[in-house]
Amino acid sequence: MLYLLCAAAVFAGSLLQTVTGLGLAILTMAVLPFFLPLSAALAISSFLGVGHSLCSLGKNFRLKVSTKIFVPVLTYFVVSAVMSRFMISLSSDVAIRILGVFLIILSVFLLFWQKRVKFSASIKGGIVAGAVSGIMGALFGINGPPLAIYYLTTADSDEEYLLNIRLSFLITCLYTAGLRILSGYITVEVFKYSAVGLVAMLTGIRTGKHLSATRVRGETLKKAVYGTMILSGLIYLVQGR
Repeated sequence: MLYLLCAAAVFAGSLLQTVTGLGLAILTMAVLPFFLPLSAALAISSFLGVGHSLCSLGKNFRLKVSTKIFVPVLTYFVVSAVMSRFMISLSSDVAIRILGVFLIILSVFLLFWQKRVKFSASIKGGIVAGAVSGIMGALFGINGPPLAIYYLTTADSDEEYLLNIRLSFLITCLYTAGLRILSGYITVEVFKYSAVGLVAMLTGIRTGKHLSATRVRGETLKKAVYGTMILSGLIYLVQGR
């Protein structure tokens, strides 16, 4: 039953990310900590993020890589490494309650203020985006929103935006997955749920491409996910672990 719940969350998140560019880590981290240790959920989210990024990049590897990705990605490396050490020192109950608060704040931000926030197309803007992304990625496994906002602001075309965000996801997820491995988060349980998630992720990508071709409104899917995030956040905040 828990494997089916994992598959459902990953499928929905993969579908959303295929259609809108974000969603896999957000929905995965809103659901998996209900029945898995937070460390295991973080590891699974990182591994699936690598897989989704590889599948999404596809033919985009042939496009020219923009130098705009380097500042936020390098900043992400430094900040996430520091914050990962902080994460290890937190008790499970405190960490899960912090995740609850974070999910509520993030969902409200994405619903009402995302389009109002912009990062400048400068080194300073890239550092800020990378730092915020590093904190979010290390603590909660969700690093996409700051990077997406930065690349939307700085990209010269939709193609450049997609390549930048997908390549950044691949690099940062590989790095974060490495940190999870070095931290000893890899267990048989993590491997099993990752395998189930991989199948669900590939199915979600295929379904998402079909929905994109039929022009299904991504905003409707986003609102459903943000509602799930708020509900999960409230439960985490009240119950803890």
